[in-house]
Amino acid sequence: MLLLCLASLFYLRNIDGLAGARAVLMDGANFIYRVAVTPRDAWASVADYLQSREQLREDNRRLQQENLVLQGKTQQFVAVMAEITRYRALLNSSQEDWIKYKKIWQIHTIQN
Repeated sequence: MLLLCLASLFYLRNIDGLAGARAVLMDGANFIYRVAVTPRDAWASVADYLQSREQLREDNRRLQQENLVLQGKTQQFVAVMAEITRYRALLNSSQEDWIKYKKIWQIHTIQN
């Protein structure tokens, strides 16, 4: 049917008196084409939906992993900042406090 419509359109393309018939045939051919490609388009839409869902899952896994890495770095940063605060406190303390801290630090480094 589609081939018949297309052949008719090609054969009758230059006859002006058949413009109305040509429009009807073109509409018919367009309708047949749309009916023919609807399952393909529907399948492509479902495949795109499933692929986008899988892509979202993959992005979610990657972001969760990145979040864990950043949490670890944040914990390291907090520990370093606490140590800096302790060092600053030591710099402002007396010589006796410094000696006490030095002994504690030596014990700490020996244990680790």
